[in-house]
Amino acid sequence: MDFIAMGGKKNTWLVTLAPMCVMFLVWCVQFIYYEIIGNSVFNPVSLGAWGIAWVGVFGYVIGALICSVFTVQGNEESVVYFNRSFYYLKCVCLILAVAVILNNLVLPVLNGVSVSALRNQAIDEWTSGSIGPRVNAVLLNGLCCFIVLLISLMYEVNKKLSFFWVTVFAVLCVACFSRTLLLIGLSILLLRVLLQGEKPLRMIFFSLVCFVVLFLVLAWVMKDKTPGNESPTDVLLHHLQIYFFGGVSGFNYYVINEQPNYNSLLTVPRFIQALLPIDLDFPPSFYDFVETPGTLNVFTSMFPPYHDFGVLGVLLFFLMYGSISTVACVRFVKTNKSTWQVMAGFFIYATVMTIFDDQFVRGLPVILIFIFFARIFDSIRGGCRI
Repeated sequence: MDFIAMGGKKNTWLVTLAPMCVMFLVWCVQFIYYEIIGNSVFNPVSLGAWGIAWVGVFGYVIGALICSVFTVQGNEESVVYFNRSFYYLKCVCLILAVAVILNNLVLPVLNGVSVSALRNQAIDEWTSGSIGPRVNAVLLNGLCCFIVLLISLMYEVNKKLSFFWVTVFAVLCVACFSRTLLLIGLSILLLRVLLQGEKPLRMIFFSLVCFVVLFLVLAWVMKDKTPGNESPTDVLLHHLQIYFFGGVSGFNYYVINEQPNYNSLLTVPRFIQALLPIDLDFPPSFYDFVETPGTLNVFTSMFPPYHDFGVLGVLLFFLMYGSISTVACVRFVKTNKSTWQVMAGFFIYATVMTIFDDQFVRGLPVILIFIFFARIFDSIRGGCRI
């Protein structure tokens, strides 16, 4: 028997304004932490660093406002059909997910290998440049993308998130040793809930709490052994401070000392820079560590455009980021296509991460993979009337 669901009331304004609101919120929290509450860990942030950061925030907000005002609103009425093919697709994804979890996580852990060691091994295999690990990573990204879109589709019909499938997705991301996949997936699902949820504002608060908790839990699970005599609580607090507030301190260090500095264009992905007729080094996979105090190698997403093009670069790049993020959200609202949904979710994730690291450029391979598999999902959805 087929099950048919018509699209209901949609909170289009929440999705359209989500990028701008997220950008403003995360940077206000940084300012409050450093300038009002007063931090006891990092050096004070200079006026110059704050000025550059707020130029980026201003550019992002202006780009978002322009696109939200001049983009024609209104959306198509969506109709979702569930037939037997949908359940076959769920079964295939579940079998593949369980196989990956057993092979990558459960069996090695039962044999005494730690999660951090497995993660380091996966990173070494990726950085070795071999074809096999890279193809495997692409397929795992695709499986994660399919499961997220299945969860989103089920929510579109039932208006409830499946705890079982969300758990499967979360464990699968751990088995892929990727916080990025989990956080992008949560952002994609958040947009669906914002668009069609009955109590979206409550879900926003709940999602922010989950975002923070899951980020810290995964940082704890995938960490190396506790160094020296530091207690688990000390390590957890260190992760909290570095991950949520260290990026601004790192950027401040660069503004003052102009270090680390690279003979490279950090705003150009490696695979594109390799095609350019310029004699520059490739962007590093990981930035050099600095003492702020507190050893870290994160410099916020303001760092790459400021490193390459100065303050004007920050303004122009974030004007572009705000524009494309809002366009993706508007197109998701208007078309209800999975392709636009994964793009919008990725840009929400990248916007949240602006306080930590640049994901608009460094996360480009992930979103290209997600777009590819989302196109396949849309084709299956249309062909099978899912």
